[in-house]
Amino acid sequence: MSQGFSQPLRVLVPFAQLDEHEQINPNIQAANPVDRYFECMKVAFASVKRVSPDAELVFISNAPLPERHRTDFEALGVASEVIPFLHKAPQGFLPSFQASVFVLDVVAGLDERPCILLDPDVVVIRPLEELVEELGGQCGAYALKMPARHMYNGVSRLTSAEAHARIDGDRTLPWYYGGEMYVFQGPSVRAIQARAERAWETALAEFEAGRTDYLRTEEHIMNYALHRQDVASLDHRVRRIWTAHSMRGVRADDGDLTVWHLPAEKSGGFSRVAVAVGKRDSWFWTVSLPEWRSRLSEEFVLGRRTPLRLALDLAGHGRRLWRQRRVPPFEQLHDHT
Repeated sequence: MSQGFSQPLRVLVPFAQLDEHEQINPNIQAANPVDRYFECMKVAFASVKRVSPDAELVFISNAPLPERHRTDFEALGVASEVIPFLHKAPQGFLPSFQASVFVLDVVAGLDERPCILLDPDVVVIRPLEELVEELGGQCGAYALKMPARHMYNGVSRLTSAEAHARIDGDRTLPWYYGGEMYVFQGPSVRAIQARAERAWETALAEFEAGRTDYLRTEEHIMNYALHRQDVASLDHRVRRIWTAHSMRGVRADDGDLTVWHLPAEKSGGFSRVAVAVGKRDSWFWTVSLPEWRSRLSEEFVLGRRTPLRLALDLAGHGRRLWRQRRVPPFEQLHDHT
């Protein structure tokens, strides 16, 4: 167990199980998108197990783990925890992916012990205990370098500041934190929980009143909850990496991160790696960690591309340029999941 941890670090992957039409995500092209998410989670949990073998892995949902995935998750040592989905949004409140606000229920149930919340479509390539120890007792979240006027699901940092002011009078320009990873620990957790609930209730009231500039996603709610709290940025540890043909944001130093968020790989790299996860004698479990990270980079198309892949990426980027006439650099790298 890592130095400084008297008990295993808890790593939670929240996932609400709803009707299939409520799970729709534009980044999944598959006949059964829900099974794609479970495939991603299998890889996410396996990656944590590979680099942080002492971590306590928990699938947390509003319903039991489906039987068809139970064997795979149990083989990885993943526990299953069921909690009620109380923060379910009314029809029309969310722009897409109705299950996303389930994160608010998970956050509401946390205590002060160190705990990490991960998105289903992430890969952890270095020990999470090192990241938590580096925080020195602070909470952590991924601060995107978001221009103040850039709209993100209908809200910018500037309009977020106005929404925050309607809650408590504070118009300070907030950070924009991505929801792919949160670290919660210490007494700040209680304040964050209270702020999240206050923002949620305000957003519901504003939606019912007909406003269109309310805090409309779980990221927006959590951005208020984390604003001006004891929260450190994880932007040097985690990154949202786009690998789609039309939108590629790979960097040379991605191998130095702790967590890769790969939203465009739900129907690609995660499926390929999941096959290896299911075989105990595969490269995923047997090669050295440096070689393991190198192989993951290949599977998720983060490194050198084949001539065919390069041609497809260039063609996709060209189509995007033609549609939009220009590609704003920030949007290219940080479109919403």
